[in-house]
This record gives sequence, structure tokens and C-alpha cells, in this order.
Amino acid sequence: MKFGVLHIRVLALLSICFPLPYTAIAQRVYDFELQDTISMDGIRILDGVFFVAEGWDGDKILIIAEDGSVTTFAEGLSGPIDIMNRGDKYYVSEWTGNQVTVLDGDGAVLSELAVSDGPGIMVMDDEGIIYLTHNVNSGSGLISQIDLNDQVTSFVSGTPLVDPGGIDIGLDGNLYVASFTTGEIVRIDRATSEMTVIATIVSPGVWKTGHLLARGKDLFVSGLSSHYIYKVSLNGDIETFTGTGLTGHAGGDISEAAFANPNGLVLSEDGLKMYVSRAFRKAHYLQVIDWSVLSTTEVASTSSIRQFPNPSNGKVFLESDEEIQSLSIYDLSGKLLDQFENINNTSFTLERAYPKGMVFIQIQLESGLEVIKVTYE
Repeated sequence: MKFGVLHIRVLALLSICFPLPYTAIAQRVYDFELQDTISMDGIRILDGVFFVAEGWDGDKILIIAEDGSVTTFAEGLSGPIDIMNRGDKYYVSEWTGNQVTVLDGDGAVLSELAVSDGPGIMVMDDEGIIYLTHNVNSGSGLISQIDLNDQVTSFVSGTPLVDPGGIDIGLDGNLYVASFTTGEIVRIDRATSEMTVIATIVSPGVWKTGHLLARGKDLFVSGLSSHYIYKVSLNGDIETFTGTGLTGHAGGDISEAAFANPNGLVLSEDGLKMYVSRAFRKAHYLQVIDWSVLSTTEVASTSSIRQFPNPSNGKVFLESDEEIQSLSIYDLSGKLLDQFENINNTSFTLERAYPKGMVFIQIQLESGLEVIKVTYE
């Protein structure tokens, strides 16, 4: 927070909610080109490094650099599906090896953890506990836990878990798991282990879903066979987020983009981009869904962000009914001028004079993104 100062005092003037036109976030899709053609399953950004697991018929964990170059982090693995780190140790699930291999920061093997058959996708909670799904395409279901001492135990099993795959922790703290073969999205209460089916994705083909990713109040689920990416609310409402339903490879507006067997999903560290990997075939690209692009189309709206003054001569007070997590400032061309992260407060004072004219302030709330515009005099 280089230039920002938290503004804790509530100003009476901020209680007014101004009807403002605002510039919407235009969700667009484009390619991140790779310098090699590679197999991809689970994809992760861990401490700023982009990792790729080759999948059930591969043996490597790869690293992708910002320029698209590909290097090998570890090899000699047996069907690596996913990678997770806890401190300076990296955990790789090996689907054909029926183990989780622990690596150091150079990719050397530290230990091998014996687990049940079909270890796949993982997620880690705030305490460092790793949850691991198991799928052997038999209609069974199991999620294991790996504790801080690398001890493996069964967490939950049995119906309604059927061929579980994608897993993440929602904003409400519950686990959410997607079934490869039934399309069911299961909520698991981590305190009680109670399991509830909240939604069922209906799609053609055997593989209804792939990976699952929580973002804000939504879950994003890749449709392996349908070529869609779905958005599922924590209440179980399903919508087709993007994709044509036909195998393809095209960018552009979110409504026009095409995917071929979308599978792995990962968010950029700022949460504004989602990378998508392709399953079943090697590819020389990752597709990127970008929430950070500003549209020039104005939409009449009443902003939930309260602000004062506007126009401004160098200071803007912001207040919201929910936590402001971060914000970014853009000029009219869409150029990023400034970023403030880890705000985590319901109010914020922006104390910096930007060039005269209009700027867009993109605000990340728990419930999603909102954009307001401010004129600097």
C-alpha cells in the first residue's frame, strides 16, 4: 500500500449512494502462447511460479515462464495430476503411481506418501491441511487428508461422492467437489463432514466435469466433454459461463470464445485472470479469461461503493458495506496506473493525484468486482 492510507473514520457525506454510470469489466478470452507443445492437467501458480502437471500418461512437472518458455521442475513421476506446496515442500499426486511424492524446491524427492488408489486434485486450507480426491472411475469416492506431519488419513468417503475430481474451498469455508462422471457438485462441511449435493451439471459425454475453482461467491467448473466452462453459485445455481458447446479454440468476447476439452483452472495472483488448460491432447497455449479488461460501454447503475468527492483534486474517500480487498486504477486507455492490495477494510482513502481527467477505479470486493469512475481536476 505505497500511496494509500486506510480511512477508518466514517464520514457522514459517504452515506449518500450516488447513481453513477460506470464502466463494466469486459470478460475476454485470449491465448497465452507457449514455446513448446506440452501435455497439461493440473495447473498451479505457487509463490509466483506457474507449474503444470503433465497428467495421467505423463511423468513431469513443468514450469512456464512469463515469456512462455517451458522447463522441467521434476521428472520420473507416475502420472502427475496436481501439485501443491506447503512452505518449501511440494506435493505431487501421482494417479498411476498411487502415491503423493514430496519434493524440495529444486524438484528432488524428499519422501513418498502411500495413499489410496487414484490420487488426483488437491486443495490446502489455511492451516496447511491438504485434501486429496481419489478417482478410479469405479463409481466410488474418497477424499484423503495429509496433515502437517505428512500423515495420510481418510477424510470422507462413499455417496454422494462418485468419481470425485475438482476440489476447492469456497468463500463459506466449505469444501466443494465435482464428480467427473455424474456432474454432481458436492458441498462438504469440514467441521461435520456432512455432504450435500448442491447442483448437477448435465452434459453429453462421459466426463461431465474436470477441475473446479472457487472465485468470490462462485465456483467455476470445466466441462471436459461439453467444451463449456460453468459457473455455479454456492446456492447451486448453474449457468454456462463461456464456451460454444463445440470443440474449438477461439478467443474474443466471453460469449464468443471456444474451448476444446477445458480442464485445469488456476487464478492469477491478483484474481483477475483465469488460465485454462486443454485435456487429452498436447497444446502450445493456455487460454486466459481476463476480468481486468475495461469496456468502453457505459451501463447505468447505482454503485454500491460510496465515494467523495467527485471531481477530486487528489484525495478520494471510498466506503463499502463489505470489505474492500484490493483496487486498481486505470486511465481511459485501460493502462494500469496504480494497484493497492491487501486492503481488507470497508473504507479506504486514496491519496494520490493522477493526471487531470477521468480514471477508473476497479474495486475487488468479496462478492466480486465493481468499477467506478472519478474525475481529477
